[in-house]
Amino acid sequence: MTDIFELLKGKQNSKGDFQKQPVVVQGITGKYGTRHTKLMIEYGTNIVAGVTPGKGGQKFENSVPIYETIKEAVDKTGAKISIMFVPAKFFLGAAKDALEAGIKLLVAIPEHVPVHDTMKIVALAKQKDAIVIGPNTPGVMIPELIKIGIMPASPFKFG
Repeated sequence: MTDIFELLKGKQNSKGDFQKQPVVVQGITGKYGTRHTKLMIEYGTNIVAGVTPGKGGQKFENSVPIYETIKEAVDKTGAKISIMFVPAKFFLGAAKDALEAGIKLLVAIPEHVPVHDTMKIVALAKQKDAIVIGPNTPGVMIPELIKIGIMPASPFKFG
């Protein structure tokens, strides 16, 4: 079974520091995706790619490459973590694409996702030995290391 803590914290280097795990943002160019991606980057989360169909080849904030598909983003970056800022009606397809591309931790922000869509994705995640947090979640974080979601960082401290 995939260990969520191992996925989030990554491996320690020779100094004992944890490497920042690469994260892909599905829906990076939408209103909420843009806002919360900026906040995650400010927190120190290693956002390595975004995915927005029709906007592949662009850059987010002049640095984060945007890809047409999650498969392309995973192939280019090796990311195993994705956060989704997609409308509920696109959740099923986007989540399925992410899990089939090799994502091992999928953080799904959208609310109002049909229960049957959620059940299908949870079943697929189980087959793929992956973890789904959400939908309708504020996200997940390890204070002072990684924040993947929409929660404010200030209330959380390490220790």
